[in-house]
Amino acid sequence: PMLFDLQSDPDELTDLGNHPDYATEIDRLKEIHFAWARQHHNRITTSAQAIEKKTDEREPPGIYIAYANREELEEDGLQLPPHADK
Repeated sequence: PMLFDLQSDPDELTDLGNHPDYATEIDRLKEIHFAWARQHHNRITTSAQAIEKKTDEREPPGIYIAYANREELEEDGLQLPPHADK
C-alpha cells in the first residue's frame, strides 16, 4: 500500500504505506476500498431506455437460427431480415 501525508509532504516523496505507525490507517482505507469495490458500478451514463431507443432505431432485426435455407424459414411463416436478404 501507498500512503502519503499531503500536509507535510505535498510532493508525495515519502511513502508511509509500510510504516508501522500507520497500520491502523492502512487497514481502515483497505476496508473502505474493499467495500467500494463490492458495490455495483455502472460505467454507462446513458439510461437503459435511451440505449434501447437507439438500438431500436438503428439496429437491423436479428437472424433466425436452425433454418438451413430460405424455404424452411418461409414454411414457418418467417422472412429473412432486410439486411440479410441480399
